[in-house]
Amino acid sequence: MKKIKDGIMEEKLTKVLQTAAEISALRDAFLNNREETVSGLDLSDAEKAMLISASDKQLDKMIDAARRFWKRPIGKATKAAIAVGVVALAASSTLVTTGVSHHVHYEEKAVHGLRQIVTAEQLYKNAYGVFGSMDNLLKDEKTKEAANHALSHSIPYKLTIVSDGKTFTATAEHETRTKTRPSFRVGPDGKIEELKP
Repeated sequence: MKKIKDGIMEEKLTKVLQTAAEISALRDAFLNNREETVSGLDLSDAEKAMLISASDKQLDKMIDAARRFWKRPIGKATKAAIAVGVVALAASSTLVTTGVSHHVHYEEKAVHGLRQIVTAEQLYKNAYGVFGSMDNLLKDEKTKEAANHALSHSIPYKLTIVSDGKTFTATAEHETRTKTRPSFRVGPDGKIEELKP
């Protein structure tokens, strides 16, 4: 995992910016309720501090850069464009990146889907004061885009949520290979746990 050290962009932060570029409700939450939204993300304290301290204009530019390159493979040029604002904020230094594999495994898609569920749950809790079920997330205008995206991009993993309003547990389990593929679990803290088959 890459860290924001010596000018290298953290992959989790890149994915957060890409998700904000794709899901307008997350973008709005960043711009309108940033501290609470950022606190619910699985990012380092330094990354959270950068997102919180960026001006609305700077954050908007970073998200726009992620939107322009969202459909392209994540390579050196794309990472550089997305990271320019973050790195300038952090150290005003030149960005150096390394190549990243373009192949996304099913497990990575499942984990990404769970991260989007955490984002949707945070948006739902910000709006209603409680965590929601999958049905709640799919029906609510603020969260349905993120929930639908998580479900459709996690195949062949099935995402489920168990929530009592005070907390939630989201799981990703392979639809057909439950005995040979890992499953994943996450709660409000955003820490994703891999469960061996």
